[in-house]
Amino acid sequence: IKPISNQEWGNLEYEWNVKKARQMVDKLSDGRLGYMHIHNMDGTSLQRFNREISDPAMQEKEALVLDIRGNGGGNTHDSLLALLSRKVYGYTQPRDGYRQTQPEHHWTKPIVLLIDEESYSDAEIFPAGFRALGLGKIIGVPTPGYVIGTYGSALVDGTRFRLPSWGWYTNDGKNMENYGIPPDIYVENAPEEVAKGKDSQLEVAIQTLLKQLPLKSAVESANAPKEGVGVPASANNNPNGGSSGVAPPALRGGKRGGKNSN
Repeated sequence: IKPISNQEWGNLEYEWNVKKARQMVDKLSDGRLGYMHIHNMDGTSLQRFNREISDPAMQEKEALVLDIRGNGGGNTHDSLLALLSRKVYGYTQPRDGYRQTQPEHHWTKPIVLLIDEESYSDAEIFPAGFRALGLGKIIGVPTPGYVIGTYGSALVDGTRFRLPSWGWYTNDGKNMENYGIPPDIYVENAPEEVAKGKDSQLEVAIQTLLKQLPLKSAVESANAPKEGVGVPASANNNPNGGSSGVAPPALRGGKRGGKNSN
C-alpha cells in the first residue's frame, strides 16, 4: 500500500474516467469513433490534445467525440480552434517513404462537442467559437456563463486581488458573462443515472456521429483499404519510374459534418 496525495488521487480518477469513456465510445461505435477529453485550457492539456489527435490510431477513426465537460478553463481556445478548423491543401512524400499531409496536424472529419454546467470560462469561449466556425454539433447542457477576463495584482502587505478587466463577446455582440453557451442537442445526465455509471450525454454524442457516417457491413469494415497518411507508397509501383508520377491518393479526413443551426 502506497499513500498518495489528494491531487494524485484526482489525477488517477480522471485518467480512469477518460479510459472508461473511451472504451464506451469504442464499444458502441464498433471502433469507428475516437474520443478525447480536454482537462483544462492550459499548456499541458493543449500538448496532450495535439499529441492524441495526431496519433495514427486516432487518425484512423472516422469521427471524433470531443469532451470538455468539467473543464475549468484557462486560455487555449484559439490554439484548439486553429487546429480543428484547418483544411488539408496537399501532401509531401519522400521516395519509398511515408506520405504526410499539409498541414501535418489537422482534423477534417465529423466532430461533436460535449459541454456541461461545469465547463467554465475558456471552456465556454471554446464552444462559442466551435459553433461560429461550424465545426459540428454541441451536446449536453448550457455552460454557467462564468466568462470574464480578470487582472491579478498584489498590495504592499502581500494581499493579492483580482479585478474584472475585459469582457468576451460573440460576433453578434452577445456578452458571454452570465450568458451560458446553449447546446444544439439538450441532454441532461440525471443524478440517479450518474450513480449507476450511465452517461446519456456521451451515448447521444455517439448516436449523433454515427448518423453522419455511411453504413458499413462487418465485411467492409474488416477489408477497408488502409490508404492515406502514414501508409508507405513505393515509387517502384509507379510505371513511370518516379514518385512524381503517382496520382495523389485519397488523404485522410474528408468532408466535415454540416454547420450548426443555432
